[in-house]
Amino acid sequence: MTVQWCLCCYCVYLCPDQMDHPSSSPTDDVFPHNVFIDVNNHLSGSTPKKKQQKGWLLNRVLRGGGARDAGKQATPDYDTPLSDMEPAFPADPNGATNPFFTDHVDMISLVSKSEAGPQPSKWAERKAMIRHFTEEYAYLAACHGLGRALQQGASWMRRCLWMILCCAAIGMLIYQCSLLFLQFFRYEFQVDVEFSFNRELPFPAVTFCNLNPLKRSLLHCSRFDPGCNSSADDADAFSLGDVFTATRRNHTYDFSGPPITEDEYLQYGFKPEDLIISCTWNGVPCENDFTISANPFYGNCFTINGIGGNSTNGSLISVFPGVGSGLALELLIDPAEAVGGESSTSSGVRMSLHRPDVKPFPEEDGFSLPTGYSTNIGVRQLEVNRLEAPYNNCSKIDEGSDTSLYPEYSYSRAACIKSCLGQEMYARCGCVDTYLVGKPICQKAIANQTEANCVRSVQTDYRTNALACDKCNSPCVDRIFVTTTSMAAWPSTDYQYHFQQLLLQKNLSGLNVAPEVYREYFLRAQVYFEELNYQRILQKPKYEAENLLADIGGQFGLWAGLSALGLIELVDYLGQLFLIIIGARKVKMN
Repeated sequence: MTVQWCLCCYCVYLCPDQMDHPSSSPTDDVFPHNVFIDVNNHLSGSTPKKKQQKGWLLNRVLRGGGARDAGKQATPDYDTPLSDMEPAFPADPNGATNPFFTDHVDMISLVSKSEAGPQPSKWAERKAMIRHFTEEYAYLAACHGLGRALQQGASWMRRCLWMILCCAAIGMLIYQCSLLFLQFFRYEFQVDVEFSFNRELPFPAVTFCNLNPLKRSLLHCSRFDPGCNSSADDADAFSLGDVFTATRRNHTYDFSGPPITEDEYLQYGFKPEDLIISCTWNGVPCENDFTISANPFYGNCFTINGIGGNSTNGSLISVFPGVGSGLALELLIDPAEAVGGESSTSSGVRMSLHRPDVKPFPEEDGFSLPTGYSTNIGVRQLEVNRLEAPYNNCSKIDEGSDTSLYPEYSYSRAACIKSCLGQEMYARCGCVDTYLVGKPICQKAIANQTEANCVRSVQTDYRTNALACDKCNSPCVDRIFVTTTSMAAWPSTDYQYHFQQLLLQKNLSGLNVAPEVYREYFLRAQVYFEELNYQRILQKPKYEAENLLADIGGQFGLWAGLSALGLIELVDYLGQLFLIIIGARKVKMN
């Protein structure tokens, strides 16, 4: 209101031809002349007395202050106080505006509109603000080249050249950064090899099985002996070391019927006392520290330092390397107990070294030991640490127990694959080809061609990745035992007499064999750590997030001259520019 009153006062003060009271003002050259016309038009519609009263009042405001104070001041020309004029302009009892002041507001509106002229559009204002804000950023920003491209007063050719250079640099920046992102999202890794030394190492579990899965002397009159004769000659149990007679050599067993079950292996297979003559761990006897498990290929298998049963549950620790600080086994492999045929084509044992907490599969990761030799098995531990997704597909040790058919063991890839195959095979064929709890064994083709074809179809689907077994990955952390074997003839001629005394102490006096043929019946195995240092294979990301950040920073510095703060400035500029465009921010232009 103060500004409007001043405008009115200037109008009256600068129009002496309408007021009868000339006056001078130091601001005569400031106020535009078109205001005079608007004021004259406004006053022309009033009566002479009313026109005179308006001019007198505005003149008093200009010289003496507010409108209500004007009536208290006298002028040389108009000495009539304002109170004398009030009857002519009575106040509205309801508080309405006095007609005089209504005319005054109309006059101020006319003056304001006449002075302002045509108003610019909102987009023109925003365009001016964008231009001003961009010039300010180009002057202050750390982005090299942009200030020259937006420099005011420079020739258009120079500005175009700098704009082309800036666009080319930005293009190279985008291209180089895209290559860096592609390299990062390939998730490549590198393999590092480290050697570590410990004062002690956990000893592996040792599982061994007789290559002859069934004990011949226990098969008499079983379902595998269809031509059973209960005569005394056939009913006699075979004694240890009994040489095959022509009758017994020609006696055959029929295994063409249903597959041998796990219970039948436990009944007709070998027991620990049938195989183990001597077992020592660091010189301490360990004949009673074995657990028994059935294997579809080798019958009963025996594990020391495994989990469950009478085993040591992985508690064996090696403190010293070498032959004298490990496991020593002396085993009896009686050829008279071999069934013959396809079930026993070799003489010896199958041995496997594995982690104590995993299910042993000697048919996959084992090695064979022949009779007549002392085999030294030097062990080196290899620890593998694999990266998890997205770099690599690996499974943790505690994963897969809910879907594995061996819940008592920790995760292993072999157990996972066999569980997947077993579940799929049981769903399609109603049987499995390995020993799974509560599942019947599939028969061979000679007994049931339908089951055999079904088993082959499942195995074919697995080879072609048609089964959902892709989750069976290698463990993220795994311990592998690498072995080195060396053999020597055993027992030697000088040791044969001492070994015979040992057999007598073991109550094996029924072994009716000459010392010259001991090598056909016995073998020895010594398992030990070659050294207590072990090898670690570590998978590490080849290109990590910090490498990506550093390389992107280098590219921004090379092509745009931007640091981290300069980049923040650019982001802030773009954000403020967006607010200006949508009208949410105004820029004060100096």
